[in-house]
Amino acid sequence: EPLSALAHAHAVGVVDGPLSPRAEELLARHAVRPFRFRARRVPATLRSIRGGDAEPATALAGLRIGVLAGIAQPESFERTLSEYGATLVGRRFFRDHHRYRRRDLRGLEDEAALWVTTEKDAVKILPGWVRADLRVLRIDLVVEEAESVVDWLDAQLGPQPFASSGPEARGVSSVARSR
Repeated sequence: EPLSALAHAHAVGVVDGPLSPRAEELLARHAVRPFRFRARRVPATLRSIRGGDAEPATALAGLRIGVLAGIAQPESFERTLSEYGATLVGRRFFRDHHRYRRRDLRGLEDEAALWVTTEKDAVKILPGWVRADLRVLRIDLVVEEAESVVDWLDAQLGPQPFASSGPEARGVSSVARSR
């Protein structure tokens, strides 16, 4: 989105922040006092693109892997994998929203035996296109102070007809509210 879109933003989520001073300046200049919240990405599980049992993301520790991604900031994904102890030995990066084809995945096994990709990319890849062991890292988004976000959303949506006042009536389970 262009910076001008911030003028229409009601809320801004800062993921894996804090924002840089330059980003804070741009936000102050272009956004009209939006509600702000913080969130962080937490790697959860690793699973073969072919299915099967998932293992914890901590299983990356000590593995030599290739990174396959068609996302806006692949360096962030690389950093996450490194922070979990993986040694990066191969990289295949594509533009954000890349539409994968079989030819994009040729020769992966020559660069690394094991590759890791995002869920966003995995849904665009047919398992039969890949000879290498390709695993998908699921990353959870954990919203900090989630209760305040739910309260803000509730205030924005206003009263709903026939709704009781409890959190379950707003579609928020007690599990989601406690995270």
